[in-house]
Amino acid sequence: MKACSRCSQEKPLDQFPPHKRRDGSTGYRSYCRECKRQQWRDWAKTADGRATKRRGVLRNKFGLTEIDYADMLGAQQGLCAICGRPESKRHRSGSLLRLSVDHDHETGAVRSLLCSSCNVGLGSFMDDPSRLIEAARYLINHGRNCHDSHH
Repeated sequence: MKACSRCSQEKPLDQFPPHKRRDGSTGYRSYCRECKRQQWRDWAKTADGRATKRRGVLRNKFGLTEIDYADMLGAQQGLCAICGRPESKRHRSGSLLRLSVDHDHETGAVRSLLCSSCNVGLGSFMDDPSRLIEAARYLINHGRNCHDSHH
């Protein structure tokens, strides 16, 4: 048993992460795994944490750097590649979301940046052009045309 230095609760040693240094200590961190998880969650909510997470997603999921993203955003003038509008959705915190990186789910190839609505729309139609064409025909046949559409 060991007392956590953060929550002061006595817990079994397997509730503590191993300590990499073997300098006569118990071989375990002074804080428990749950306190470390909470510290990570708290940090992830900060501006630094969100930026670090965003960089990781861009790099690991899409193979992009922040500079690559900024270049794409500039080339698109900050607008969605489908509807030509800026992002309008907001985080729970009230800040505006960034345009989403759209990619081919089969190849992983990055296509462009989309607003949340267009990105979710493509996903809902499983990136299938024939389904999108049929959806457009459906809307046209029921009195909507491309110029009537609003987000």
